Amino acid sequence: MVSLLGGYSSEFNKTEKFLITCLLLFGLWMGFVYHISTSIYWATGSFYTYANLVCILSLYFLIKRPNSLALNSILLLVLGLSGVNLALIGISFLLINLKLGISKISWRNFWIYLLVSSVALGVVIIAPGNFERAQGEFDFSPYSILSNYLSIWVVFNSLSRWIILLPLVFAFLVKPTTANPIKYAILFFGLSLIYILPFSALENAASARTSMTFQTMHWLGIYFLSSYLIDHFDIRLSKEACLFLALVIFGYFNYVISRQIILGMDIKKQLLARYEFLESKRGSSELITLKPVEFDLSTYINRMYELTEDPEFHANLSTAKYFGVSKIVVP
Repeated sequence: MVSLLGGYSSEFNKTEKFLITCLLLFGLWMGFVYHISTSIYWATGSFYTYANLVCILSLYFLIKRPNSLALNSILLLVLGLSGVNLALIGISFLLINLKLGISKISWRNFWIYLLVSSVALGVVIIAPGNFERAQGEFDFSPYSILSNYLSIWVVFNSLSRWIILLPLVFAFLVKPTTANPIKYAILFFGLSLIYILPFSALENAASARTSMTFQTMHWLGIYFLSSYLIDHFDIRLSKEACLFLALVIFGYFNYVISRQIILGMDIKKQLLARYEFLESKRGSSELITLKPVEFDLSTYINRMYELTEDPEFHANLSTAKYFGVSKIVVP
């Protein structure tokens, strides 16, 4: 991702480059905190991490190696088959690039890339699973689409406070190599807006974890816009001041992450104690009352679904069946 931003300045030594890279990684981690339990630490949800990586790689090689036909075709095919949103990002990049001229893609390769992305989009659209999951609730009325779109945009931005702040710091630390950062800002902002569009036809289709690619495109858009404004208004900070600011933020991230690890270990300890107790009750026919798991509401490295006081609740029933007991309640 650093290469996509433009690379490091030769003024930075290895230690400073390491600090900046860590700042980027921790910054993205903080940006993803509201969905990190379902997009990073949950095996099924980690698909969105994979899809986001494929998206970054596709855009990187389309920009840096626009006429590597086989590589870009494969990446665009994989990207498109990963979801309607991602297929639209591939197609939109090709079309927006016609106007902005960021990547020098030959006309022959342009049409091949467009065909590959369009075929992938068609396959994903006609996949029967999409309509089964929607259960006939698609609403293509203009008011519904606009209302859902604006709602999703507001929610995704509310999840992205660090995604909005950190690119500004990076704009001072890492200068883009392109002479036209405003073009890149327009490109990535445009892609972030297009990414939301398929969710708009189905209410509640956009869960928090689906915001990851939106956040990444938004991050890049803000970075290039900030770089343009800093250069345009000739805003300058010393190298020492920038690195000090990076060090302070880096320290804060380490504090937050360390605290989350401690909170997560505490929850794990309580759950293991509960499981050991239930194992000791295996085969029991009595009603078992469990102590509630105490957890801090600011915990976001794992998602806690507590059992209820209703022994017929599906989670209570599943837990009771697994441990071979009659009934379980948590008051």
